[in-house]
Amino acid sequence: MLFVSRPHLCSAFSRETEQGIGHYARARRVERAKTMLVGCCSVAQVVTRLGWTHCSTFSQAFKQSPGVSPIEWRNSNSQ
Repeated sequence: MLFVSRPHLCSAFSRETEQGIGHYARARRVERAKTMLVGCCSVAQVVTRLGWTHCSTFSQAFKQSPGVSPIEWRNSNSQ
């Protein structure tokens, strides 16, 4: 659709943002998950709505960013 090869797109994206497309997409999903968790969605709902296949995969990806589990993050940010 963009009329460029995948390697060219990945290279250009990395050059402009200093991160890979996969890393960028995962970071955006985690940011969306944070919003959903504060909005009273359960972890299972977040996993389903954002397209993760397993809760454990989501928890691992989430924990890499803020350094805490999704439940710990929600509990500390829902006041």
